[in-house]
Amino acid sequence: MINKEETTIGTHCILVTSEGEIILQQRTIDPNIVNSGKIAMFGGTIKTSENLIKGLRRELLEELDLDINEYNVEKLGTYYKTQKLDGIDYTIHVFLVNGIKESDLKLHEGAGFAKGKIDTLLKNPNITRITRLALKDLQKNSVLLF
Repeated sequence: MINKEETTIGTHCILVTSEGEIILQQRTIDPNIVNSGKIAMFGGTIKTSENLIKGLRRELLEELDLDINEYNVEKLGTYYKTQKLDGIDYTIHVFLVNGIKESDLKLHEGAGFAKGKIDTLLKNPNITRITRLALKDLQKNSVLLF
């Protein structure tokens, strides 16, 4: 359920190391959370007082102690959860955060990291639908410079 400060808009990201490895979140197994046990992007729902980048910055500080103001952030795309496919109507804006050092990340939310090259991650059946769509777009558009 969405509280009064929250919206139906999410801001999520794919973390990319300088070596071109992708870092995603291995979600905790808990029936009370969205995407329990799945591999998903870091991020969350923005509040009514936030823009997309402020919301993403807040979420990544909460989840990883990561301040995106210190990194190159670029928009990858916009994706839509639907009532029919996902049980909710929800818009997700996905960003790339480039140049991440895994050693700088302090995990506060989730069971761990899921890391790898795009091809390897896409073979994992446990990746969420929206994360899979974003990874496919990233792969197709060759946004990353290696």
